[in-house]
Amino acid sequence: MVGGQTFLLTNKGKVSITKKNGSASGFRLYGQNNQFFVKSGGYLQINNQADKSDNGGPVNGSDTGGKQGIQFPIDGSGKMSIFSLEGKESEVYINASLGPALWTQSGSLRFLVGKDTVFRAEGHTYSQNSGVIQSAGQADFELDQPSFYDIRNNRKNGGQVFSNGSNNDTFKVKKSYLSVWEIKNGLDLDQDPDAYWAPISYTLKGRNFETIVSTDYVDEFNQSTYKGANHYARMSGNSSAPIVDELRIPTNADKKIYGHVSVKVGYGEEIRDAWEKEVIVKVKITRGNTVLMEKEVLTKGYKGAKNLPGVQQWDEQKPRGGIVVVELADFIKTGDKVEIIGANRGRNRDSLEVPSLLVKPVTTVDVTPPMELTIEKDSISGKSDTLTNASKQIKGTIDLYDKRHDNQLTEKMYIFAKVNNQFLESTLTEVTSEGKSITDSKVNWTINLPRYIASNETIEIFAKDSNVLDDLKDKEQLNTYSKDPNGIGGNSMPSSSSYGHYKGYHDAVKSGKQDDRFKPAKLMSVEDIMPEELSLENLKVEASTKEKDPVTNKEVDITRIGSLLTYSGEIRSANNHPSESKKVIRNVLFTTEIPADLDDSSSSFTFFFEKNGKPIIGQYDQASRILSVNVDTLTKDDVLTFNFSTKVTDVPEGSPEFSLTVKAQGKSPNEEPFIPGDFILENQKTLTDEATMTSPMPKKGSENETESIIEDGKAYVRLSVINKRLTAYYRNVTKIVVKIDGDTYRSFDKTSGLQELSTAEKSIVLDIPIDQHRRNITAEYYYPDPQNTSNSLKAVTTWNKKKWNKDVNDALDPEK
Repeated sequence: MVGGQTFLLTNKGKVSITKKNGSASGFRLYGQNNQFFVKSGGYLQINNQADKSDNGGPVNGSDTGGKQGIQFPIDGSGKMSIFSLEGKESEVYINASLGPALWTQSGSLRFLVGKDTVFRAEGHTYSQNSGVIQSAGQADFELDQPSFYDIRNNRKNGGQVFSNGSNNDTFKVKKSYLSVWEIKNGLDLDQDPDAYWAPISYTLKGRNFETIVSTDYVDEFNQSTYKGANHYARMSGNSSAPIVDELRIPTNADKKIYGHVSVKVGYGEEIRDAWEKEVIVKVKITRGNTVLMEKEVLTKGYKGAKNLPGVQQWDEQKPRGGIVVVELADFIKTGDKVEIIGANRGRNRDSLEVPSLLVKPVTTVDVTPPMELTIEKDSISGKSDTLTNASKQIKGTIDLYDKRHDNQLTEKMYIFAKVNNQFLESTLTEVTSEGKSITDSKVNWTINLPRYIASNETIEIFAKDSNVLDDLKDKEQLNTYSKDPNGIGGNSMPSSSSYGHYKGYHDAVKSGKQDDRFKPAKLMSVEDIMPEELSLENLKVEASTKEKDPVTNKEVDITRIGSLLTYSGEIRSANNHPSESKKVIRNVLFTTEIPADLDDSSSSFTFFFEKNGKPIIGQYDQASRILSVNVDTLTKDDVLTFNFSTKVTDVPEGSPEFSLTVKAQGKSPNEEPFIPGDFILENQKTLTDEATMTSPMPKKGSENETESIIEDGKAYVRLSVINKRLTAYYRNVTKIVVKIDGDTYRSFDKTSGLQELSTAEKSIVLDIPIDQHRRNITAEYYYPDPQNTSNSLKAVTTWNKKKWNKDVNDALDPEK
C-alpha cells in the first residue's frame, strides 16, 4: 500500500522497534497523506542502530540507505502527512544512532506534540549543517505544553537540530520550557545548557527557524538571546517540577545557608542537578515568632558551556550544581529556624508544576565554643596572662551569653587547664546558669591547681560547653568539638599554641584583617619567682686596734679590751641559676645576739641597716641582747646591708679569739606540703642562713696555754673552743691526726678536705661532744722540713679539760 495509511497507538499500548543492521530507516511511511497517531498513554520507541555494530559511519539521510529513525518518502506534492502525539503520559522516543531521527523527502508534514506528553528525537548526522529533523518540503511543528521534549544531534562538537528547505516552515510552542546547547568544539550535551527560558510561548519561522515571529516575553526571548535553530545541537523543554532534596542544618558559624535542588529529566526515574538560575527557591528564616527574612535565591550550575564552578560545600570533596546559597549579612544565631516555603522553575511567574519539597525546617545549632572567657590578674604576678611557679589558683569569669546566641544562656560550661597540651587532672570546673539572667550573665570560676606549674611549662585555660551535635553532617571536620576531658560532648576553645595554623570552621574564618575564628584558649606564661635560698654574704669584722703579724710582717686587726669592733655584711636572695625572675623572699628577718663581752650601752653601741642603699629601721632589745631588722620582701636584685659597732669589755679567758653568730631567715612561697586551694602561710617553707663572725684576738696566752699554739717555722696547729665546739686552726701542714685519750679519733689529709700547705690560716671543726670522761685531746700534724722539703716533720699540740674555757666547764657541770 502506498499513501493514505494511518498508524494508531492508543490506550497505553506499547510498540518498540529495534533495527540492528543495515542502512535503511527504522520506520518508513511511504506515499502521501499518511497519519501516525500516539495517544492516551501510548508508548512508541524506534531504535535504529543501523550498521553501527559493523563500524559504519553516520550519514545525513537519503531515500535509501539514510539510516533514519522515521522516514516520510512522499511522492508528489500538495499533500500532507501527520505525526501526532497527544494525551497524558503518551510518549515517543526516536533514536537513530548514525543518521537523522526524522526525515521527509517531499510534500508537507505536520508534527504535533500535545500537552503532558513526552517526545524525544535523537540522531547523529555526518555533517554539522544537517539536522536530526530534516524536511525538504513544508514542515510545521506545534508543541503545546508537553511534559518533556528533547531533540539532540549527538555528532561530535555538535550538529544542527533542524534543517529545513522552506522559508515558510513554522515552529510554534505554547507555554513550554526551552533549553539550548550551542554547536562548538568540546560540546557536552549532558552539561548545563547555554541558555534557558522558563515557560514561554513563541513562534519561529523560516529556514532553520531563525526568525522569531512572536513571543509573550520579548525582553527575554529575542534575536539577541535566541540565535536560530541552525546554531543549536540540542533543543529541549522539561516541565518537571523542581525537587528540593537537601537543606543543610545551619550552624552559628555560618553566614550562608545551603540547599540543593534536583529536576527530573522528564522521562523515567532519572534526575539531575538543577542548572544555573533554573530554579528559584524561597527561603524563610524565623526567630521565635518573628520572621527575620523571606528571600528568593536561584540555583547555581556546574561546568556546562560557561564552565561554571559550582558550589563545594564544607564536607564535600568536589563541587556540585543545583546548590542554592542564601547569603546573610552576619552569622545566623543559635535557634533560628530555616525552612523552604517554595520553589519553581517559572522565574516569579505562575508555575506550571507543583514543587516537591522533601526537606523539613531545620534549626541552627551551636558549634561556637565559649567566646567570653576572662582571667583575673594573678595575685603574685599581678598580670592576667602570667602565672608564677608559686601560684595555686587561677580565677576568672565566663559569660554564659554571647553574640551568637539570642536571648538565651548556656546552661552549663566547663573550665579546665592543659599543661604542655595535656589535660591537667583535677582542674575541671563546672559553672551553670542557675540564678543568672541575660542582664547578669557572667559567672565567676576558680581552678585549684593540683601542683605548682614549672616555669618551663606551658599552661592554657580552656572553656567548653555541653552542646549535642548528633545531626550535624560534617561534625568530623569540627575539630573543636570533643568529649575530652570529661566524656561529655561539647564545643571547646581551639588551642592557642597552634592557633596560627587554625583555619576556622565554615564562615568563622580569618579573611584579611577580619578574624571571625573561634577565640582561642587563654595561654599563660609561667614566671619563676621561687627563691633558691637566703644567703649571708661579704661578712666582715674589723677592729680599731692593729698589730703586725709575725709570719707576714703585715699589720692586721687585733682584738683587745677597749677595741672597737665593727661587724658588717649583706643578705641576698640567692641567684645561683640566673634568670629574670625576682625570686622573692618574704618576711626576711636578720638577728644576732651581742655577746656579754661587748658593750651594748648607747655610748659605744651603734648600728644601722640599709635596703638597696636606703636606710631602714632596726631594733635592739637590751634585755635579750638581740639585734634585729625585718623587711617585707627581698628579691634577687635587692641587698639588705647590716653594720654594727661596739667596744670590747672583756676578752674571754683561755680563748685567743671569740665570735658571734648572725642569722637570716625568710619565707618562700613554696608550701610544704602542697595542699590545693588558697595560700596556707604556715605551710610556707622557711629559708635560713647562719654564719659565725670571728674576731681577731691577741696571741698573748696565760701560763696554762703554752701548748695551745705550737709553731714550727710557718707550720702550726692550734686547738681552740669556739661556740662550745673544738676547732683546729692550721697552716702549712700536710696531715693532722686527732686522738682522744691516745686513741685515734680521725685523720685529715687532702682526700678528706684538708687544704695542704696553705699559707693562710684554715680551720676544721672537730665534731667532739663535751664529755666529762675525756681527758686529753691531741693533734699530731705533719709539715715539710724547712731545711729539706723532701722530708716531713711531725709535731703535736694538746688540749685537756683543764684548759677549756668557762663556757665549756659550765656545759659540763649538770648542776649549773
